[in-house]
Amino acid sequence: MSDYVAGVPDGTHITLADLLKMRSGLYDYTSAPDLAMMLDADPGKAWTPQEALALAFRHAPRSRTACSARSG
Repeated sequence: MSDYVAGVPDGTHITLADLLKMRSGLYDYTSAPDLAMMLDADPGKAWTPQEALALAFRHAPRSRTACSARSG
């Protein structure tokens, strides 16, 4: 992953196979209850790229499997 996107935590350990197997560790933030609470609390918040990306990097590569159309 780090060959294509700079700054991804553990990006050197995320492979194309991980993305295809839905095991990249990239978080399905759209299903996150804590994100829903944050959006409800402040629906007009302007998120920085760092804040948005921090949600995606909550799990280490290959730590779990989750099927999502939004993440790998």
